[in-house]
Amino acid sequence: MTHAATNDAVPAPAAGAGRALRRMAPPAAGLAAVWWLLNPGDPASWIVGVPAVAAGAAVALLFPDTPAPRRSLRASLRFAGYFARASVVGATDVALRAMRPSLDLRPGFIIWRTRLPEGVPRELFANAVTLLPGTLSARLEGDALTVHQLDERADPGLSALEARVAAMFRLDLGGAA
Repeated sequence: MTHAATNDAVPAPAAGAGRALRRMAPPAAGLAAVWWLLNPGDPASWIVGVPAVAAGAAVALLFPDTPAPRRSLRASLRFAGYFARASVVGATDVALRAMRPSLDLRPGFIIWRTRLPEGVPRELFANAVTLLPGTLSARLEGDALTVHQLDERADPGLSALEARVAAMFRLDLGGAA
C-alpha cells in the first residue's frame, strides 16, 4: 500500500517563532546580566537563573510589538536634567505647602488635550506631569489627560513639559498649545 504525500505529516514551526525569539533576546540579555551581577562566581545559581531569565524574557511577548520611537540623545539628556531638577523642586514645593497649611489653595482638576501621539511619548508625559509642583496625573483617556492641581489658578507648566517630551522623541507638535 502506498501513501500519497501530504503537507500535514509534520507541522511547520510557527512563522513568528524567529520573531518571538528576537523580541525576547534583549530582555533575556539584560536579565542574564542582572543575574550574573547578583550571583558573581556562582555557576550553580544558573540552575535557577536560566528558567528565571527565560520566564522573564517570555513576558516581553505579552507586550505589543510596536517599533520603538526615535529618540534624540541630546534632548533625552536635557530631559534627564529637567527630570532631576523638577523632582527636587516638586518635592520642596509640596513640603513647604505641608508646613504652611494656611496657604490659600483651590484644589481642582483640569483636562489637558495632549498633542503627543499614543504610546511611549504620551505615557511618559502623563507620568512626568506628577513631577510638576502641585500636580498629579489622575487619568489618561485618548488625548485627554486629567490633572489634579493643588491650586487650579496656577499654571502647571504642561505646555513646556509637553514640548520637552516632544523634543526627546523628535516630534513636531506644530504651533503653541
